Amino acid sequence: MLIRVALRNLSEKPVFDLSVNSSGVKAGEALHLLLSLGSPQDAGTIGGSLRYQGSLAPSGERNLTGSLELIGVQIPLKIFRQPFREVRGKVILDGKGFELQGVRGQVAGYRIDLTGRWRYLEKPQLTFTLNSPELDIATLLPQEEPRGNDWQDRLQVRGRMNIDKGRYEGFEFSDLKSDLILDKRVWRLENFSAKSQGGTVQGAGAFIDATDGLRFSLEPKVQGVPVEGFLKWFDTGTREITGKVNLAGKLESQGATGAERKRNLSGNFQLEIKDGMARRLQRLVRIL
Repeated sequence: MLIRVALRNLSEKPVFDLSVNSSGVKAGEALHLLLSLGSPQDAGTIGGSLRYQGSLAPSGERNLTGSLELIGVQIPLKIFRQPFREVRGKVILDGKGFELQGVRGQVAGYRIDLTGRWRYLEKPQLTFTLNSPELDIATLLPQEEPRGNDWQDRLQVRGRMNIDKGRYEGFEFSDLKSDLILDKRVWRLENFSAKSQGGTVQGAGAFIDATDGLRFSLEPKVQGVPVEGFLKWFDTGTREITGKVNLAGKLESQGATGAERKRNLSGNFQLEIKDGMARRLQRLVRIL
């Protein structure tokens, strides 16, 4: 590691110029020292160069630029339940934020490819594109944070997800594509499309981090999904009704657990079951 330090204008407005170059240092030591993340024993290496310039005055402006190469790094972010492992790729810092280039890693054993940009603003902004061959979406959901966390209240996110195959609770899907937007703790899915059980699902939705648990509102358009597969989305099953579901409307629920959200599920929608039969009308009425 090579470190250079320069000081100028010491008698008037003192400024500093610090540069660091390294072919590779232990990622665990660097992340623990600089960002208080993980432990010094965490895997991986970080190489590249950084330049830190600015005023020595407490309120003076400072600027951080450079380029870092991540190789097999583990990044335990407190907001997520699982650490990101085997992270590889490049991080470019330009003083106004940083850019992720060709970053690849694993979370809970699922591979993700990520590009994006983070901006240092009063309302921090993240834009990204995420691709994955297979993913359980629950592994990427942030942990509950206290409502007094001002940083999360200000955070803004806009991205695009492309997932070849995956699931979320009872919903199994393939070829998922969606825009993802976060503003004031409200997550929104827009331009959502996916395939499931031989049918298609389109629509939009909003997910709110409320004090009494997760609250959501969905506006789905379901075409040609088998009844049995459709009911599994809500942890319900029956062999007394067969056919394929066509559905359009609005579904809402809230609760701290999946069981609570299932009990509180309500909505207003049009439902059509094609190419099937209901062996017991009483059961059909209960489900609807």
